[in-house]
Amino acid sequence: MKRYASAATPCVRRHRAVPQLLGLQVVARPVKAVVLLYPDYEGLDKENEEEDACIANEGKPQLDDTIFWIKSTAHAEPWPLFMPWPMYMQSFMASASSEPSHLVGGDLHTHKCPPQIHRPMSSHFADKTPEERAHLLETTPLFTSIHTESAESGQSPPDPNMPFHFTCFVAAPEVEFREITSGEKPVPNAEDITKSTG
Repeated sequence: MKRYASAATPCVRRHRAVPQLLGLQVVARPVKAVVLLYPDYEGLDKENEEEDACIANEGKPQLDDTIFWIKSTAHAEPWPLFMPWPMYMQSFMASASSEPSHLVGGDLHTHKCPPQIHRPMSSHFADKTPEERAHLLETTPLFTSIHTESAESGQSPPDPNMPFHFTCFVAAPEVEFREITSGEKPVPNAEDITKSTG
């Protein structure tokens, strides 16, 4: 996973169109989001610090208004925390009468957002600020069942000595790859996304 910033948008993480990412083009439709797990690499922390400083000083370009962003404050297993992102994107982009469509999780299994999760997420997150969403995500028992089910369904154990990161790609009108991390600071476009689903 390689990132770069252009001269026009120096503070935005963008992914190069490397073969690994081109593989996303063959993901079965109607998948709306893909969660990827990748190992840490030398210099990543420094890149993140430099980018945070750039955003603080110069601001950040407007995010696509179909992106629903939640800041992560829980220091726990990232898998259950990342799942709400694509699941909410499913419910946000789908019509009110349709079932949430399938999505691909970090273990490359196909999942479907269950109604008992889909409905509470829609009602609980819609009118919250990113900080309020983060607190709700950190404290709600809503996702305990997801974590338990995933842990008991059989997964390959990760290397305990290898730090990993999660990233999530969602379907949006923009054609470029843009990464919006859950721990990003300051909050991107805070004035625009406060009390909204933008």
